[in-house]
Amino acid sequence: MAEREALKESVRELFDKAQYSSLERLAGFFRDSAARTPSGVWKLTVFYGAFHDMTGAIGRDDAAGWQKLSAKLADWQGQFAAKPTARVVQAIALKSYAWSLRPRSFVQEASTGADARFLAALHNARDLLDHDAAIASADPHYFVLRADIGAALGQSPDELMAVVDQGRVKFPGYFALDFSGLDYFAAGDGTKAIGPAEAARIEAFAATAASAAGPDADQRYARLYWHAYAAIYGKDLFKQSRVNWPRMRDGMNSLVAQYPDAWNINSFAYLACIAGDRQTTQHLMARLPERPLVLAVWQARAVFASCRKWASGGTQAAQ
Repeated sequence: MAEREALKESVRELFDKAQYSSLERLAGFFRDSAARTPSGVWKLTVFYGAFHDMTGAIGRDDAAGWQKLSAKLADWQGQFAAKPTARVVQAIALKSYAWSLRPRSFVQEASTGADARFLAALHNARDLLDHDAAIASADPHYFVLRADIGAALGQSPDELMAVVDQGRVKFPGYFALDFSGLDYFAAGDGTKAIGPAEAARIEAFAATAASAAGPDADQRYARLYWHAYAAIYGKDLFKQSRVNWPRMRDGMNSLVAQYPDAWNINSFAYLACIAGDRQTTQHLMARLPERPLVLAVWQARAVFASCRKWASGGTQAAQ
């Protein structure tokens, strides 16, 4: 997490100083090298996350802030017209502006109502990506944005999955795209509760996405349900979803072996605990100190202590 924040801060500083050539070099390196953080997240995703944070912090009525941002992005794109990076960031800005006009509670939510400015901003973002697809689609995050914006505009499942499939074929390792697909199938139009039908759609999507990941299939399956825990189910993941825990456990084992970061180990231990897998929880707890260093995973020290006690043979329920 510290490395992610340091990278975001570097990106913010470069953008503040209008050092667009440095931003292009950085994004190009992350695209070409598929560089990862210690936990295995693509650094390119973190790079664009900095712009999600920056644009999300501009208030709806801050006209001067949006105008300044627009001028800087136009300058950036003008200097690097043949590169995808500024176009992707411009779409992020339009998407953020749209959602500043109509806040949402779900990760994706089909647009309803008559908010002309909201719809116009989303249509502008989609049109920008479609018009410049030949250039912008050289970046995997193009497909993430195209899927997110298509979902927000109520695109049909077939149309949206065509975008996801196209991006997955072109950039099979960029798993942030599969998160967008999973979010879409989690709740349909964003108004339905997560029930058995949604759980079945999520499992079908996770299985399909994992099969496209080749030797990393189980890792991809585990990451998708880890995302489903964070974005959809919370601690009810193993009660309400159709997750195959043995397969997820195999994927998490593989992930931790490849990326033995404290964030991953703590997350795996917590998931094993709420899954009721005492043996796996005990094995992972043996790798952790007596007090949690990554408290954000456990949410409270009492949860960590409860899982540790239960894994050691205590009678207290994992929940």
